[in-house]
Amino acid sequence: MSHKTQEPVINKISDLPLEEAKWVTLKKIDYTDQVGKQRTWEVATRKTRGKAGVDAVAMGNILLHPSRPASTMLVIQYRPPLDSYTVEWPAGLIDAEETAEQAAVREFKEETGYDCRVLSISPVQAADPGMSDANMQMAMVEVQLGEGDEEPEQRLEDGEHIQRVVVPLSELYDRLVEYSKAERTIVAAKLFHFAAGMHFAQTQKFELTDPLLTVVMKSGLSSLWSMGAIVSARKADLAWYPPSNTSINNLTVALYGEGVYGFIFNTSNTPDAQYGTYNWCNMPHIQRHHKRTPYASNAFPVESYPWDCNDQGLYYYGRPFGNDSKQPAEVFWGGYISQVNPFTPSGWVGTCQFPQITSAGLDDSWIHGRDLYGVYHDLLGFLPGRSEDWKSSVTYRVTQNVITSQVAGMLINGMWQTTEAVPLIVQGAGVDSLEPQYSCKVGGELFNTIKSSSNAAWERHLEDAADLFSKLDSISGVLPSDSGFHASFDHYFDNLSARECHAKPLPCKLEGGANSSTCVDQAVANAVYRIGQWEYSQIYRDSSASLAASTTTYGVWVAELSKHLRDAIARKGGPIYFHNIAHDGSISRLLSILQIDIMVVSCPVASYYYMTRQKISDVRLSQWPGMGSELAFELYERDGNRTVTRDLRIEPHVEVGQMPSKGKHNGGFFVRVLFGGKPLRSSNPSLGLLDMVPAETLLAYFDGLVGTDASLVLGKCNGTLPV
Repeated sequence: MSHKTQEPVINKISDLPLEEAKWVTLKKIDYTDQVGKQRTWEVATRKTRGKAGVDAVAMGNILLHPSRPASTMLVIQYRPPLDSYTVEWPAGLIDAEETAEQAAVREFKEETGYDCRVLSISPVQAADPGMSDANMQMAMVEVQLGEGDEEPEQRLEDGEHIQRVVVPLSELYDRLVEYSKAERTIVAAKLFHFAAGMHFAQTQKFELTDPLLTVVMKSGLSSLWSMGAIVSARKADLAWYPPSNTSINNLTVALYGEGVYGFIFNTSNTPDAQYGTYNWCNMPHIQRHHKRTPYASNAFPVESYPWDCNDQGLYYYGRPFGNDSKQPAEVFWGGYISQVNPFTPSGWVGTCQFPQITSAGLDDSWIHGRDLYGVYHDLLGFLPGRSEDWKSSVTYRVTQNVITSQVAGMLINGMWQTTEAVPLIVQGAGVDSLEPQYSCKVGGELFNTIKSSSNAAWERHLEDAADLFSKLDSISGVLPSDSGFHASFDHYFDNLSARECHAKPLPCKLEGGANSSTCVDQAVANAVYRIGQWEYSQIYRDSSASLAASTTTYGVWVAELSKHLRDAIARKGGPIYFHNIAHDGSISRLLSILQIDIMVVSCPVASYYYMTRQKISDVRLSQWPGMGSELAFELYERDGNRTVTRDLRIEPHVEVGQMPSKGKHNGGFFVRVLFGGKPLRSSNPSLGLLDMVPAETLLAYFDGLVGTDASLVLGKCNGTLPV
């Protein structure tokens, strides 16, 4: 693009013979109207319409920056038919062989220089139906920006002179009004109509009866850019959408790359400068249980060193609640090794249970609780104080696995500084929805199919990893025929990562009962971690069967969450903070249902919580959920011109409830979902960035998948309903 040297000037306007017209032509239409009268109409028509039958595409867009408000990119260019500069969204003609999506990406790159991701495509729309048969589609796109990114160069064609302008979404309407007042400047109708609609919904004073409008009752929120949410908050898109392509779900990188994407596997401490970095050993923003010993099933046949837990006690006793009842001693288990018992256990030997939360994991749990109180009480004033009646405001839920209760005890003391008795609610064995434990034949078969030879990607990864398996088997003593260790890298992942999280050495091959010099080195361990991350992404996101598999096996808990949200909206009372403590399989299924855009793995005990008052941060990765990882659901209510929050968090071991209403609240409810301390981004266009989406949008999505009160789950699990 050449630099501007003057203002454009129209030198002459003359009639154009039709045979000389390159882009448009005129036609006369003879037709019969609705009352039988013969009429004619003059119409302008394009000569360039391609196979798709659509002339053009415009790109409604949102720019997402780590530290700046959500914004949109406008373009300003001179339009000779108007002899004025127009303020528009980027747009362009669709080439003959292109789809609207392809044209949107190409044109956006040419006019702005930025790569974009298409979120949704509108139906075909009339551009100017009174004058022309020209039509178009609207593509809603997003651009992810990083700190320090420079503005890219445009790729303009000869004769194009386009100025780029970035406007915060919260200022869009006012800025367009100002542009409209400028000399020789006109705002494009489709852009102004969009901004005016947003402004109207935000500022109108009459009582809303249609909840669909609540989707636009917040200023500058990125969820507005999910067209599914804008068009209808009640009709959610229930289809599976693939996650973004990243190093995590790239099999070549997983097999042959180096390192583990900067993730942390050898300490619970994440430096402040690396806030938000995936830490397998401790991810206190989405709660799965904290650091533990490995499961016995993940041990090598003979381990090269013992693992003792003499620095803690696991308390197991009952206490009667009667006023005159006798009280028990505080008894705890102390593991010991008999010198007489001839039956030596295979695998780990020591005083620990396998699994149990280690003393370091208990410390992490306490810190997690302290930090939650620091955010929700000290910073946001949401939770009651420690000297108040906090027990009536909070609920803690655990699974049948005792490690979740071990986490809960320390977490509660960290939050409330109490050693008093606190109930942990738990569902029955075999039906628990949090772990989950309820029987679901169809869901189990779907997960088995993902991890079978019928899944070409899964089969290929096992074949390509044969040499790595062979190396690990040689060192560990695991037989190649051991299906538990060779159906996936789950067992090796758990075994090696548990060692590194507790600063224990990686294992060496035993020769004559002693360690040899042949050991698992860091490069081998990193390869296991990379492949483990790939496997989790494949199981819970990349496979098209993952959504149905997770929906069936975790649908009951999702329905319970929906009921808590509805009860909070209806002001039915109850706890304002509900904390669930669960497992990696719990969080991974929930991330799968939310269709997280990038999947990362977490540790064995996690938590979810939901609460109802203030805003907080969240995270977004679809990886193996790390130890102590936490998923939060925050519920917000609009109060006049002010928005108050109701926060719901989910951790594989935590859940938060609703906040009591204060005063009159008008308007809609909104939900923000946080994972890893940041808003979660979904690949599903109905959800998009889960940062203040209308509550009815999320509830409609959940209801469509699992039914109100889990009414669809049983039928989907037993095969009487389609998944």
